[in-house]
Amino acid sequence: MHKDLARKPSDKDAEEAIEVLIRWIDDSPDREGLSLTAGRVLNAYKESFQGYALESSHDFRNSVFANEGYSDMILLRGVNFSSTCEHHMSPMAGVVNISYIPKATVIGVGTVVRVVDIFAKRLQVQERMTVQIAQFLSELLKPAGVAVLIEAKHWCAKYLGGEAVSDLKLQTSCMLGEFQNNQNVRSEFFCRIGYKFS
Repeated sequence: MHKDLARKPSDKDAEEAIEVLIRWIDDSPDREGLSLTAGRVLNAYKESFQGYALESSHDFRNSVFANEGYSDMILLRGVNFSSTCEHHMSPMAGVVNISYIPKATVIGVGTVVRVVDIFAKRLQVQERMTVQIAQFLSELLKPAGVAVLIEAKHWCAKYLGGEAVSDLKLQTSCMLGEFQNNQNVRSEFFCRIGYKFS
């Protein structure tokens, strides 16, 4: 988290800023339909951007367990996520596929999902998020390799490009260790998540 502000704005500051935006749109935050909107938006933002707080509040060392002899690839497919593009503060949402080859430790499914949430629930770009998830798991587990593949739809594409690009999905990947160095391992990962090479 960046600490370049002398004082973090309060909830009241944030609500007032949202009210300013409503006025800028040429509407009134005091009218019946909008009188509670600033507070609702603030609560939605707290949910959408809780990743910053989650990273510092959770001790992941308690979620790592001794590996009892398993040496094959572990794959978690189809982790749904939603995030916010930092360029336009517009939504992006999609699916994360994560695989690792364990050495001494393994991790629970729920913890992997929490790791995705930590990096998704913040102002983000997909490329950075992909690398952050892979590096975090690599540092936590010290596995033989980690693979992360994300496919997501970006609403800013529709805003800027219209309906012609509204169904486009961006795909990013990060391969570490054996997934980067061994083509057979990498190919197995893509095969197991159902990726078809043209």
